Amino acid sequence: MHFTNLGQSGLNYFLLQSILAFISGLVFSVIYLQTGSLWYPIALHFTDDFMRTAHDTAATAGG
Repeated sequence: MHFTNLGQSGLNYFLLQSILAFISGLVFSVIYLQTGSLWYPIALHFTDDFMRTAHDTAATAGG
């Protein structure tokens, strides 16, 4: 899904986002392997997405 941003943003941002998504995937995988539960990685991914969306919305709104 992150590759869809290639046409919407610059190459540098796309590469940075792809690298960070890869690293996050590795971290989520390690958490899953340690806990045996998908709920922890799912909750962390949701929290990350929620915080980014809230930050982007606040920045767009000028706050």
